[in-house]
Amino acid sequence: MGFSSLGKKYKLKRSGVEYSEAEPFYEVIEKIELREDVILDVLDLVEEKFDNYDGDNSDRVYRILSVIKKFPDYKVLFLKEVYYHLLRLSVIPKITTNESLKRLSEAYRDINNKLDKKYPYISIQKLETLFLFGYYSNIKIDDSLTIDIDIFNKRRKVVLQCSKYSNIPSMLKKKEQFLSFCDDETSERLYILIIKIPHNDESLELIFWAYVFITLLNSTTKSKIIEYFENLEDTDHIKEKEIFKRFVAIS
Repeated sequence: MGFSSLGKKYKLKRSGVEYSEAEPFYEVIEKIELREDVILDVLDLVEEKFDNYDGDNSDRVYRILSVIKKFPDYKVLFLKEVYYHLLRLSVIPKITTNESLKRLSEAYRDINNKLDKKYPYISIQKLETLFLFGYYSNIKIDDSLTIDIDIFNKRRKVVLQCSKYSNIPSMLKKKEQFLSFCDDETSERLYILIIKIPHNDESLELIFWAYVFITLLNSTTKSKIIEYFENLEDTDHIKEKEIFKRFVAIS
């Protein structure tokens, strides 16, 4: 990139806010009031950068949206639209008001209705949102679409804990960090999720095993999840069963 491009100025059409490669947009909007016209410009910019490049610009989009996340959510206009883009990037915002939760749920519904389309680009994670909202595509683990704010934030903490590991050995060494999440409601919900999703030796994610770990740490769901794995056909689940035994031994 040459010095000429660093100095080139860009102006947003509604707010008139200027930015450049030297002072990117996500830095500029940290210094200005987050008005309605600025939010609309943000959403336009996100749409352009995210979809024109099939998600290749996701890091830059994430930084733009992260600036918005710094503002208390009751001050943010167009919450549904902002949450829609955050969820597309698999960013699960912390919720502090019932209105915010309502808008987040609406945004997720819109995304779920577009999962089978090639446009727009969506990188949302199935196992995370299935646990949070109770449904993903045609899979449903919860008949109620109404979520209590305290329950949602509790589920969010579970997802954040379960998605932080990069390998199974490190997960197995952190048993104590999972113990606070193995209450009856969480464990039963995770058990239902595990038995409802299609899975085999080639399709498992690390978060799946974190979910399994929690069910094994609850006395009620432990026996059920063990029976479930024992009854899986060996054909497509040989590796799964071997990994499962490692978690059983630790639990």
